[in-house]
Amino acid sequence: MYNWTSESRRCVFAGTCSSVHLTILALCIGCVSSFDVIAQEIVVLAPIGGERYTAGETCSIHWHAADDVGTIDLLLWDASKGNSRLIASDLPARKGAYEWLIPTQLNGERFRLRVDAADITGQYGISANFFAILPGEETNRSLGKGQEHIADLSIWPSPARHVLHVSTKRNIALSYVSIRDLVGKERIVQSPNGAAKFTLPLARLSNGLYLAECRFADGLKVVRKIIIHR
Repeated sequence: MYNWTSESRRCVFAGTCSSVHLTILALCIGCVSSFDVIAQEIVVLAPIGGERYTAGETCSIHWHAADDVGTIDLLLWDASKGNSRLIASDLPARKGAYEWLIPTQLNGERFRLRVDAADITGQYGISANFFAILPGEETNRSLGKGQEHIADLSIWPSPARHVLHVSTKRNIALSYVSIRDLVGKERIVQSPNGAAKFTLPLARLSNGLYLAECRFADGLKVVRKIIIHR
C-alpha cells in the first residue's frame, strides 16, 4: 500500500527546504543589489585612469551622482605622497562636470580624482586607476588661456544622433579630436589639420555616454561629455 502520509511529509519537508533555499538566495541577491547601489552612488567618469595631463592645461572632470546626493567636493589624491588636496567644494552634484585648470606646480604619475558627497557621510567615487600630470612650461601657459579655450570650444548637438559638430569661436586651430567610451577606449579619432570647424560622423557608435577630447594646436586639451541617442 502506498504511504501517502510519509510521502506527504517528504513533500512538505522538501517544499520547506526549497522555500528556505529560495529565501536565502533572495536575501543574498538583495544584499548584492544593495551593495551595488551603494557602490554606484557616485561614479567618476573622467579622469578614469591612464590619462596624461600637462600642468597648466585644463582637465575636464565628469561624474554621475544619485538623486539623493545634493552637493559634492572634488579632491586630488596623490598616492606617491599619501595626501590629497581640495580642487573645489560644494558643487551641485547634478551638474556632473567641472573644468579644472591644473596648477603649474603639480606633477607626478600616481594621481586619482575623488568625488565626495558633501551631504552624505561615507559616499564617494574615485578614478578607477592612476593618471599622470606632467611638468608644464609656465612661460607658455597662463591661467586665463585655459579658460579662454573652454569658452571658445563648441560641441553640438546634445544629445547627438548621426553627426557631431565641433568648432572654435575665434578660429583657434585644433590638432585632433577623439571620442572615447567610459572605459577609456578610443572609438573615433579625427585630425582636423588645423581647421577651426568640422563634423564627426557617429554612425559606428551606439547610444550612450561618451567623452569628446579636443586638443588645440598649442597643446591645451578640453574634454566634454556627449550623449548619443537615436
